[in-house]
Amino acid sequence: MNKNIYFKWIFLIAIIAILKITLTYFNQLFIAFLIAIILQPMVCNFEKILKSRIAAVIISYLFIIFVALSTTKIMLNFSYNIILNTLNNLPSYFENIDKTIRQYNSSYTGTNLQKVLDYFDAFINSFKHQSINLVYNTINGLTSILLIVFLSAVISYDFDLILKFLKKYLPLEIRLAAKNVYNFVQMIIIVQLQLVAISFIFMTFSFLLLGYKNALILGIVCSILDILPIVGPALLFIPMIIVEFLEHHTISAIGLIITYILNIFIRQIMEVKLLKTKLKLSPIVIIFNLYLGYVLFGWFGVIIAPVIYLFALELLTNDNKFVKGAVG
Repeated sequence: MNKNIYFKWIFLIAIIAILKITLTYFNQLFIAFLIAIILQPMVCNFEKILKSRIAAVIISYLFIIFVALSTTKIMLNFSYNIILNTLNNLPSYFENIDKTIRQYNSSYTGTNLQKVLDYFDAFINSFKHQSINLVYNTINGLTSILLIVFLSAVISYDFDLILKFLKKYLPLEIRLAAKNVYNFVQMIIIVQLQLVAISFIFMTFSFLLLGYKNALILGIVCSILDILPIVGPALLFIPMIIVEFLEHHTISAIGLIITYILNIFIRQIMEVKLLKTKLKLSPIVIIFNLYLGYVLFGWFGVIIAPVIYLFALELLTNDNKFVKGAVG
């Protein structure tokens, strides 16, 4: 029994070491594997319909590339329009701020506001240069993206061979633990996609009621941001609410606040209904887990660390507690 526990701990440490080496020297290969694993259910479904593995892989990756490019285009166009509109309206925003300050402070001379304006102007110029560098780096990274997609497609095509190899050399206990974790994570991803769809419908309808002409684009952006933990749609709502208040559109601003709050409640309610299994973990455990993952693996650790933790729980506990939602 002790030997079995020691072997499990050694295996976990080995997995962490391999991931550290891979992310340090072969990060493109790691991303390719991650994409192949995520797309595996889609590839399998297409394979059942088309009766061809290579056709299933090609269609799956073309679909994902189309979705990624379309989403990127929408986000870039939306960001460009928001930034351009904000820059064009900056004088009126600061004029409103100046009037408000003068209204409540008769001794105000405007000197501090001028300093803010000068600082903001310098910030805008710096932002322009950084944007140019960002575009340049994005273009240079195109080769890397193409390489990742190619490697991922090859891995996806031979995924069954990889599974057979692992099945041959890995003990049954480890394979079962990995399968349980994979199924659990897959369920979480499916639920999150359903929540994103619900958020898109609610947000788009809300923006239409508030009279926004670009309600569809705003709904798409908010639903995508809804995937992000903690901040989520607040990244868009807070600037929009501030702008509406600065333009004295009080009703629109209040409407945005109500929409944001309702979206949080709807998400919480639907998440409880959609999740048949709820993983109960202490917030301290989650935060420490994410922090440790970031320290060990960088930003990829935010994704990797929770999966490793679940795998460790499943491997080191005999009754599969976390799948039943009994871990506290």
